[in-house]
Amino acid sequence: KNARYGGRVVLHLLEPEAFYYNSGTYFGKKDVLAIGGVVNYQKGVDVAGAVDPDNDFLGYSFDLFFEKNLGNPGTITLEGGFWDFSNVGKGYIVNQGTVDSGLGVAGPFPGKSYFAAASWLSRNKLGVGQLQPNVRWQLGDYDGLTNLNVIDVGLGYIIDGFNNRWHVNYRHKKGGGVVGMSSPSEDIIQFGVQILM
Repeated sequence: KNARYGGRVVLHLLEPEAFYYNSGTYFGKKDVLAIGGVVNYQKGVDVAGAVDPDNDFLGYSFDLFFEKNLGNPGTITLEGGFWDFSNVGKGYIVNQGTVDSGLGVAGPFPGKSYFAAASWLSRNKLGVGQLQPNVRWQLGDYDGLTNLNVIDVGLGYIIDGFNNRWHVNYRHKKGGGVVGMSSPSEDIIQFGVQILM
């Protein structure tokens, strides 16, 4: 199988993110405006007896991350992303990632997906932590294979950044099944805790 090649560039217009892995928030310690772009390509495998099989992979994405400490009003965080795998060949065979053996479905699906999120971090503490209400929307439109629409509304309680934070979330999910088949919506309450020592 052929190697997959990928590249990413990020433009920082405020304070730079000085890490290989970017953070989804700096909890008000840094003002960031980052615009990123990614391209991935993998040439498909030649098939004996086939003429120019449609099995190449070409995908790209764009993302934006903005965080601003406003002082007394607190810190706002905005994120957005767009992924386009429309040029993934119909005969492309996944050789990276996971395969859902129950459904026999593997990604990436050809198509497009979208992501947007916003949060606000209170400046003052309530007890030992700060409140961080947040909302997130995700949409996947996968060229007639499946559609997925997810909305999350949550509330975080931030005690010590990534080292100690608690979260409750309401999720409304619609789709995710095969197009043309019944796919009822789901409503979920989630609780999460992250403690690093």
